[in-house]
Amino acid sequence: MEAPDEDSLKHFGPRGSSARLGSRPALAVLVLGVAALAVWWWVQGPAPDEAASARPEARVVVFPFEDLSGDAALEGAGDYAAFGIIDGLSWMDGASVVSRDAVLRALQMAGDSVNTQEIAAELGAGTKVTGLLVSSDDSLEFRAEVSAVTSGEVIHTAEASGRTADLAEVVESLRQRVMGAVATMLGPDRGTTYLSRPPTYEAYQAWARGVERFWARDFEGALDRHREAYRLDTTFVNALFGMALQYSNLGQPAKVDSLVGLLEARRSELRPLHGYWLDYYRASLAGDWMSKVEAQRAQLRLDPESWTSLVMTAVGAGRPNEALQLWEDFQEGRLAAPRRAPALEWPAFWGRVAAAQHMTARYPEQLATARRARAQFPEYPGVRLHEIQALFALDRFEEAYGLLEEVEKAEGPGAFGPFYWVAADLLRHGYDAEGREVAHRAVSWLRSRDPESLKGEIAVALLLAGRPEEALPLIREVATQNPDIPEVRGLLGIALARTGDRPGAEAEARWLEELDLPYSDGYETELRASIAANLDQNDMAVRLLRQAIQEGLSFEYLHCQPLLAPLWGYEPFEQVIAPRG
Repeated sequence: MEAPDEDSLKHFGPRGSSARLGSRPALAVLVLGVAALAVWWWVQGPAPDEAASARPEARVVVFPFEDLSGDAALEGAGDYAAFGIIDGLSWMDGASVVSRDAVLRALQMAGDSVNTQEIAAELGAGTKVTGLLVSSDDSLEFRAEVSAVTSGEVIHTAEASGRTADLAEVVESLRQRVMGAVATMLGPDRGTTYLSRPPTYEAYQAWARGVERFWARDFEGALDRHREAYRLDTTFVNALFGMALQYSNLGQPAKVDSLVGLLEARRSELRPLHGYWLDYYRASLAGDWMSKVEAQRAQLRLDPESWTSLVMTAVGAGRPNEALQLWEDFQEGRLAAPRRAPALEWPAFWGRVAAAQHMTARYPEQLATARRARAQFPEYPGVRLHEIQALFALDRFEEAYGLLEEVEKAEGPGAFGPFYWVAADLLRHGYDAEGREVAHRAVSWLRSRDPESLKGEIAVALLLAGRPEEALPLIREVATQNPDIPEVRGLLGIALARTGDRPGAEAEARWLEELDLPYSDGYETELRASIAANLDQNDMAVRLLRQAIQEGLSFEYLHCQPLLAPLWGYEPFEQVIAPRG
């Protein structure tokens, strides 16, 4: 599965570089450079809450039941039964269950040559649950087998039958029988901490359709399906988490906050792993990066495959060394490749790893990471950013300029990202002439595309090139069209400061200060810091930057944010942006 393209590009360039600067999301990216983290667990179905037991038979894999009914009304019922059993087993003390998504991915890779014994072994399970579904007239029957993976011996069988109209009740009966079989196998002292009913079949189907719409990047469609799932079964918390993610994707944090409040009220119904995800959501809404890290550390203890999410969050929290330690643990085999959340297939993940390597001056490693990403995602112009950065840092200028020429041939405003951050990084490290040359090239590239709708981007590039007098009229035009967008007003304040209009710049800073916008993640405060920096108010700029970080500003690009260039080398500033771990 792949992450949405635009989200992926965000991690390789300015925030929202694929959009026009006239909108809030686009300017937030170009000006501030924060990255977003998507929450993926809910699309996979229930996941284990306990680390895998040392007993191999305690790790259980449940395969979708084979449908022999021939009844179109029962389409998906075999997967539904497996979902319910996985949910039940995930509550059992001493047991660990392979995630639904890992099973489905393995079956997909196997194609026509499915061997459940081999797949179960590959997934690290010692016990497997398989079965079939048959029907006659208006009745149906599930037959399940609990088998040892190593020997293939059938340890227990379980059956459940009833009317087709009572599918949910039949699956519940089957689930209880399978759980009893597994509990018997694990020993008399095993039990369950909490038993939830599986969702109704109709709710499950709506939820599954929502997952499909999500991967198709139809967030509105996914939201509709998850709303439907929750309406059909208000006990189905996966639907609530799904709605929260879609509202997040659609830029509606207040709706996310409302759902988080609803989930908080039902925390006693959540497994510990899902509780940690709720903690992550709450911290995200509050802009509390360290609480996000702590929530994902706790999650990692229960779900070892979630280390990729912690890598991405740690970088945003200014903890690149922690992120790279996890990456090293994976490289050396101490962490497994993720199955439930295959972040290694996302350009965003590779961008975060490369960013952490750049933040810690590990340029050869950054180059290797970037080249692996470019080989895997050649269609994304943004993936070239880190390769170009590393080449410049290693004094391999000719190769770096060669890659920039490739970027210049790309279409779409998303290619502006590499120009922007490469120019910024060169300027940050003392390559003034080279950095301004890249910015000049960006101006020419943008003007050759769509100079009317790309005025904002052109203005940013002109500021990078040291041409604020040319940038100011363009920014004024954008501000006239978008007078209430904080990022536009902040950029105007910076341009005014750089052209010597102190009263005008201070007026824009006051306008930003008077805003009271929830869920802003410190963006407006960082803009005020940038205006202060360009007015030579260094102490105020650092104070505001500290405030912005407390409000949720990402660390990822702060070390080379060109709008803060007057602070480069100022010791209090360098202390604020130094890696924290």
